[in-house]
Amino acid sequence: MAPTPLDSTYSQLDRDAVQFLCAWTRAIIESRGWTYTVVSEPDHTYLANIRFLAGYRRGWLINQEVLGELRARSEQLGGRAIAEFEASLTAYPKPLIRPALMHLLWCHELEADLTQPLRPATVLEVSI
Repeated sequence: MAPTPLDSTYSQLDRDAVQFLCAWTRAIIESRGWTYTVVSEPDHTYLANIRFLAGYRRGWLINQEVLGELRARSEQLGGRAIAEFEASLTAYPKPLIRPALMHLLWCHELEADLTQPLRPATVLEVSI
């Protein structure tokens, strides 16, 4: 079956013909003493999460008081879901807390499994 323009390179890598071609190309290239690497686009969910978090990259647009409070409570964030932590921070409106959390994820001050869709149930971890 011929690939359509909408087929991603990532999904094409599983095809037998593509794997054969990559193995053959690798053998030829490496026989010359060069290195060969197949590069493809990232996982769709991971890329969607990165694009989403990029909307929170501008720290000056995030409430600085909330950011300071989250940073002060960083030890309390680890192992807790986004919604759980939002509910525990009652001094600020939720519409100010979520953007601050997303900004901290963008800045790598917090971590989450970005191979899964970001949701209120997403568990946060403090970056080391």
